[in-house]
Amino acid sequence: MSLSDDFLELELLMAQTFGQAATLTVRTATAYAADGTVTETTADYTVQADGPVRDTSRYAAGGFDSSVTATWYLPASGLTVTPKKGDRLTAASKVWQIVAVETYQVQGVTTGYRCDCGEVAV
Repeated sequence: MSLSDDFLELELLMAQTFGQAATLTVRTATAYAADGTVTETTADYTVQADGPVRDTSRYAAGGFDSSVTATWYLPASGLTVTPKKGDRLTAASKVWQIVAVETYQVQGVTTGYRCDCGEVAV
């Protein structure tokens, strides 16, 4: 077993122990009509996510705008898509829009994602 395998297992275990079930909604296509109508095509993925973590001092130091209100951590193990800016997480009846994503890697293997998010009023 490699170091990256150990980290993949550890991140998944942390999410299973301390996290919660969430839905990652990924935009797969966006169409813009001449009349200004915007149509999104999305796909939903069930994930285990750690969060929401409120790290306001990091947000201020990083120069984030006020739309970032929480961070979610997603283990890469079992995840078939890469979260990106504009995707959404739904957990505990709340919706969060991803504002920034940092990918964690060990020995060139992606082990998880840190998603800085803003809560969306539904």
